[in-house]
Amino acid sequence: MSILVGVTDDVGVRSVTIGGVAATASGSSYSRTVSLAYGANSFAVVAEDASGNRSTRTLVVTRADQTSPVIVLKSPGRDTTVPGATSSITVAFTATDDVGVTSVTINGESVVGSGSNYSKAVPLSYGLNTLTIVARDAAGNAVTRVLNITRAVASASVDGAGAWMEP
Repeated sequence: MSILVGVTDDVGVRSVTIGGVAATASGSSYSRTVSLAYGANSFAVVAEDASGNRSTRTLVVTRADQTSPVIVLKSPGRDTTVPGATSSITVAFTATDDVGVTSVTINGESVVGSGSNYSKAVPLSYGLNTLTIVARDAAGNAVTRVLNITRAVASASVDGAGAWMEP
């Protein structure tokens, strides 16, 4: 990012520094390219005139985190069907952010990870199960991924004696 300040003096400006580094002059404007960390960044702007008098001001530039985390699924796939005998499924994924992920949930329940790797066993009902994964960062940015897992309904049959049988 470029910081641009205007400096004037009745006897002439000798030098201007921004954050301790000489700024480039263009008329009464002085600029310097800086790197910003997320959050508040303070820069001392020091102007010196031809007589050696100095004036110092502090400039605070705030860089807001506007980038949402990223979720990459490892398993299962987005639309998966599992046999009726499968009563739960482990959802595995990574959640990353340029500043850091602060919370991850599946259907509103917290998921604890190791580094950027997360996994959680989720119970399945028969039929369609919609799993909603949400990752958030400290700035409140969030990303949501939805998985549809279908647990096949067990079919029943009648044996020769008239009793119900589960496969």
